[in-house]
Amino acid sequence: MNFNRNNKPNGMTIVLGSTLIALCFLVIGCTKTELDENERALVAKQELADRFDKLFYEGFENPDETERNLRNFVLSDLVSGDKNLLTDQDIRVNESMIKMAIRLKRIQNSMEAELNKGTIYDGYIRKNSIIINCKSVLHELPYRARKGKKYEYLQTKVAEMERQVKEIMKKRESKLGPLPAELLNKQWKWKVDIDRDVMDIADLYSDAYKKLKDFSFDFHFNKNNSITAKRFFLAPIIVDYSSSFDSAGDWKQELMAEDNISCYTYGHKICFRVPMIDNADFFTGRGNVAHEWYYEYTYSVKDNKLVLSQPRISLYVMVNLRSTDYWSDEFKFAYYEGFKSFTLTAQPL
Repeated sequence: MNFNRNNKPNGMTIVLGSTLIALCFLVIGCTKTELDENERALVAKQELADRFDKLFYEGFENPDETERNLRNFVLSDLVSGDKNLLTDQDIRVNESMIKMAIRLKRIQNSMEAELNKGTIYDGYIRKNSIIINCKSVLHELPYRARKGKKYEYLQTKVAEMERQVKEIMKKRESKLGPLPAELLNKQWKWKVDIDRDVMDIADLYSDAYKKLKDFSFDFHFNKNNSITAKRFFLAPIIVDYSSSFDSAGDWKQELMAEDNISCYTYGHKICFRVPMIDNADFFTGRGNVAHEWYYEYTYSVKDNKLVLSQPRISLYVMVNLRSTDYWSDEFKFAYYEGFKSFTLTAQPL
């Protein structure tokens, strides 16, 4: 076979070769352009993530300034002209995280002042309101936000604030001093005369009242701001402006979350705190989840009689707080008359 080394490529060959070379450069150029765009997009996304992270942690330092910076960031970088990056789910999650950080820090900043307002009873109500508010931060976040380092940080902060709330209330309790001598060294007893009113208040033996079981007090006060009880009547609350009641079960010593019921006096007021354990059985529907009762009464002692009147009652169950106050119309017109005040009789220990 003879090869002619002097043969020159014809015109068609040159055209085809040039076309192939041009196509190669075009493909290479497009690929490089696409890579550059992808890289720029990744860099831009990382810059946004870094700014979100910075604002998130700054929210726990200076919530007011962080709120202003977040608003400016949204208007300048996320939403402007025909651009709206808030349609991106990840960006919305990051924005929500920052808002929750700001909210938690504001709660924390006002916490001590709020817990020291009013009486110790008011402090207990605010304590539970604060705990509910803090925990709701975690539950209000979208599900896709409930993971990762920032969510774990929020959980840590909520737990920290719950501890702080309890410490503040412990400090406040310690300042109230011991119980007055007139309450000590006596066994205080009371039992409602249901038979007298059963025809008028038929539901005392039905519905929620079934859980009350024993309408009686039988206890004595201790010097260490507690009571030792054989019986402690959990007066019910009115539920949601209706004539129905929530009794949350009967009181039993074995259901107490602490050794004894706490008790404090201030002026002519007496406050009881009754923490109960979680004994709920989800298979049978019996029992109750962990809850706490709070009672504040105006009290007076005379001739071996202890009168408890003008009740304020609250029941805290998980993320639910209900209250009944003696000055409300619901209490005046819907509450059982026999539970509006109690006269306990003293017996020697």
